[in-house]
Amino acid sequence: ARADDVDINAPLSLSERTETMTSRQFTLRDKQTIPPAGERDRILLEEYPVPSHFTYLAIPKRADGAILKAGIPGWDDIFLLPGQAKLHLEGAYVGQTYLNPGIVSDTLDVSFGRDNGIIVTRTKVSDQSERSFFRNRVTQTVVHEITVCNTKGSTAQIEVRDQIPVSTREEIEVSTAGLSGGELNVETGIVTWQLQIAQGESRTLRVGYEVRYPSGKTVILE
Repeated sequence: ARADDVDINAPLSLSERTETMTSRQFTLRDKQTIPPAGERDRILLEEYPVPSHFTYLAIPKRADGAILKAGIPGWDDIFLLPGQAKLHLEGAYVGQTYLNPGIVSDTLDVSFGRDNGIIVTRTKVSDQSERSFFRNRVTQTVVHEITVCNTKGSTAQIEVRDQIPVSTREEIEVSTAGLSGGELNVETGIVTWQLQIAQGESRTLRVGYEVRYPSGKTVILE
């Protein structure tokens, strides 16, 4: 059996499953017509309706736009097999993904690819350097603006991620200069926003940070 062409809208079971420690066996309940050699066909073994929560993920530092993903809780109850899965959304085929039921997580995340209805862009609006002759140090201030626009027909939940530099040297200091309410992980420098964007709404986020380092050093920020 393959993790393939699963329709989560209606329950259906055409087989009986037998589980052992090392194998999984499916026995069809009814006879099936198999096409002659050279022709391909699929036989539906099991079908499960499962609850799912759709959200968007945007990392505009890497790429503009947002990815639609579905979080499926309690996925371990449906006995998924590892393998390629074909994804259909609202009756349309949107691509393939790989399902890995071997993960250790309460929720299985499935990506449906980029959704052009969510527009996310990132623009540098300021990059200024100021030299202090008394302390012989340079302070560089960088500010980016992230714009999130929802052109879909309903409210969208969007997770936006960005990142500020993290210093591993004592003589280089990094501090924030405005994160528009984003949550900062001080160890990784990743800034995260959880947004509810209404239909037709646009939101602008500012990511600013200051880097102070000795004059004469070259520091590459991005």
